[in-house]
Amino acid sequence: MARRPYAGPRLIRFLAAMTVAVGVVSALWGVAYAINGATQAAGPVTVPVTLKQPLLHPDITVEAPQVRLPEGASLQPATGMMDLLAWDSTVLEQLLSRGGAAVTGVCLAAAAVLLRRLLLSVLEKEPFRQGNPARIAGLAGLVVLAGIAGHVLVQFAASLVLTRLKLTDCLHLKDVTPRSAPGFHSVPPKTLAEDDPYGRGRQRATAAH
Repeated sequence: MARRPYAGPRLIRFLAAMTVAVGVVSALWGVAYAINGATQAAGPVTVPVTLKQPLLHPDITVEAPQVRLPEGASLQPATGMMDLLAWDSTVLEQLLSRGGAAVTGVCLAAAAVLLRRLLLSVLEKEPFRQGNPARIAGLAGLVVLAGIAGHVLVQFAASLVLTRLKLTDCLHLKDVTPRSAPGFHSVPPKTLAEDDPYGRGRQRATAAH
């Protein structure tokens, strides 16, 4: 009895088309969101900041009207981290504070194109096609770029806001640098070249034919 495939040709074609559609919408929304921010110059801009010496400010509390705390209890910003909302923003501050959304959207669009080609290679029963390893590496690179870009851009925005408000003596940039996931280790290129699962897959596929 022949085993039925988990995903038929129609489903794969649908997923390939939807992937591109979602990518295009994400790119357009991200760019539009950043441009919309640029049109709101002189309005409010929000950036993450941290108290330089939070232990010297134990009396700072967070007010939350919807939370009824008993006497003696208070809400405090974790390790001095908080969001700074400032008016009279500049165009550059707005673009940088929202630029992460634009970069993420463009990365999603590029990833959608790569993923579509991967899906079509599976549809054509050539999952070990020559360019697929590079496409998978490209997907990983786009994920990293999207994750880092938002953090870096908002750091620049926060730096500009703190400098404009002359608050650099008491506030500094929030530590939002992305860290490697636990258990992740870099693999030397030589090891990747020696251990080529796609190469073995192509050999097995050729032998099967």
